[in-house]
Amino acid sequence: MAITTMPEVGLLNATTTTAASNASTLHPSLSYATHLALTIVYICIYGALFLFVYCQLWMILYYRHRRWSYQTVFLFLCLIWAAFRVVLFSNFFQREPWNTPLAHWMSWILESCPVLLQFTTLVLLVAFFSQVS
Repeated sequence: MAITTMPEVGLLNATTTTAASNASTLHPSLSYATHLALTIVYICIYGALFLFVYCQLWMILYYRHRRWSYQTVFLFLCLIWAAFRVVLFSNFFQREPWNTPLAHWMSWILESCPVLLQFTTLVLLVAFFSQVS
């Protein structure tokens, strides 16, 4: 019977590079100035959307339209979505990262809730179109 041997582990490790040596060669895909400019643009766009939707909701109240309609629910979901996005992008200006478990939970909420709100908006649109047709 022939006994097969495994290749030497030391030889395998000698040919591979470690993550620590590659860490010094990794660079961000965007420069800091580009990242900062995009963050400011996103905050301005989502802030303007928040103000526009907020004004629309006040106009519904002022002109005494139906308060519980597809339009008001849709606008309210858009308002919450824009608020989450403004807060999320505003946190990029924070100098120290969040290191507490509560902060990680809040970060997860800020990143995942807008996706859930988008899904809820899609469901609302499907319900509206099914009622219309």
